[in-house]
Amino acid sequence: KCIAKAVSSEDWLAARLTDSVDKYVLRISHYNKRMESIIPRNDSYAYHAAVVAAEMTDAIFFRISSLREPKTTKQVKQRALVDLFKCLKEQGYSSMKWSVPPNIRSPHDMLQLPVPSLDNISSWDNSAPAALEKGESYFHRCQVEITRLRFEISMFGSQYMSQREMTLMQGYSEYILFMICQQRGMIANMIQSVHGIESFIQLYDSVVDTIPMGQNKLSDDTLSFEKSLLSLIEGLHQ
Repeated sequence: KCIAKAVSSEDWLAARLTDSVDKYVLRISHYNKRMESIIPRNDSYAYHAAVVAAEMTDAIFFRISSLREPKTTKQVKQRALVDLFKCLKEQGYSSMKWSVPPNIRSPHDMLQLPVPSLDNISSWDNSAPAALEKGESYFHRCQVEITRLRFEISMFGSQYMSQREMTLMQGYSEYILFMICQQRGMIANMIQSVHGIESFIQLYDSVVDTIPMGQNKLSDDTLSFEKSLLSLIEGLHQ
């Protein structure tokens, strides 16, 4: 609203800016409401997916604890493994080697992935840095575990699992790691989008009395703002 009062449509037209620039600048509040409407809530897909993931994780760890009982037979453990594979498949996971890019097996390529970082951005919630650090720690632990799994399967094998079961386990593990890499990349992209949007808003907020010099740059920044906003919305949807 402050931007709309400080800079009118006539001001933008007098500066020979396109109507689209005027529209995006004056509809900042509309974009804010739009962003609030797609943030995960109790009725969103993201919320329901988080509930399913939490319930499945709790069920897996509960069953693992029961399998550690001294009198648990080999047949019961094998059945639990089969049930786990079946559950993962029902949830859309794939064990096929071609379902993940070969780069997921290359440590060098994994190091090329973008790293989420807040970079001293003060507008984030106080819990965001700790949550981001916790997620990074989990990602690195996953890398260590899957490297160990690959080594054990290729060098030692298992006296309790068949070769097919070990191949399935490695396939599902690599697919899960691939999904984690995708989520990590989207988080990094969203952080950059938010940072870009904040920079553009600060630029618009600096327009107080008259339209400043450098209108071509401001016009380019407005288009970049639109791209960052659309990128952020797509990231939130995914």
